[in-house]
Amino acid sequence: MSFDTTQQSYQALRAIIAEKTDRVIAWVGSGFSVNAGLPNWASLKSILEKALSNKAEQFEGTDSTSMKNMAKTIHSMEDIWASFGLLRKNLGETTWRATIREALGSAATKTTPEGYINLWKLKVRGILSLNLDRFATKAYVETFPKRTLIGFDGKEVGNFTHVLKNQGQFVCNLHGNVENASSWILTKT
Repeated sequence: MSFDTTQQSYQALRAIIAEKTDRVIAWVGSGFSVNAGLPNWASLKSILEKALSNKAEQFEGTDSTSMKNMAKTIHSMEDIWASFGLLRKNLGETTWRATIREALGSAATKTTPEGYINLWKLKVRGILSLNLDRFATKAYVETFPKRTLIGFDGKEVGNFTHVLKNQGQFVCNLHGNVENASSWILTKT
């Protein structure tokens, strides 16, 4: 199935970009990063579930059974943020962080997905990224090597509202970035 370029919303966006009547801010999710071999949110949940199952195998008796039951409960949960909270609690902070970094850390050495580069070539004002991988920033540096980008994480957004009023381009990593676990927003709490 090909993209329908006759849809009204596409035509309106195309006009805004072509006529430069308004600055565009792109909102991107894990789909852009999947092309580089990184997991989407559901796949990351599966990776964390596997880590919990592996941890359960290290225990014996009721501890092992309890942890295996928790893994099954988490697997059946539809609310990804609630399940991430339980995974974090049951894996422990060290395993939680290490597992996420292992799943996403390869982004630093992967080729930047073309979708990010294409967004910057459209001269978008900024990118709101739901990903921890920092591909949006990497794409900007590759696309405009002599320009400066304003970058910040979701937890800091209140300190950067002025950025929306100035002329510089920006990336807001809404869920944080893989390098800084204290920036992660992955659970309801």
